[in-house]
Amino acid sequence: MVKHLRRLCYSLFSESTGTPINLIVNTINKDTELVRRIIVEEVSRVLTRKILTGRKDHSKAKLNWKFPRFHVSFVDMNYYSIKYRKQLDQFSATLCPEQSYWDAKEFSQSINQSLDKTFRISL
Repeated sequence: MVKHLRRLCYSLFSESTGTPINLIVNTINKDTELVRRIIVEEVSRVLTRKILTGRKDHSKAKLNWKFPRFHVSFVDMNYYSIKYRKQLDQFSATLCPEQSYWDAKEFSQSINQSLDKTFRISL
């Protein structure tokens, strides 16, 4: 996931034409610092390549490149299971026709520990 996040951030910032960006990151609380660090590193990398070194890259935004204004918001994954608990329970018969059930788990446990013979969806 870190590799994909790095590529996404680098692509967003290096191919930008100045359009403002609002990133909404769904994560657990303990990973917010890691995501923040990755975004800062990729912003630094883009600015270093584009401005300080003047390195020619193969981007399509060479001529119109402008660094975008951006805002990053973090949303806790447990927010969805708490806020939409009633709706999940109402639609469980439709969403899980095999009489399976929704089970809100804390993300501190590994996914393999939360699975057993019945089908569970960890939110």
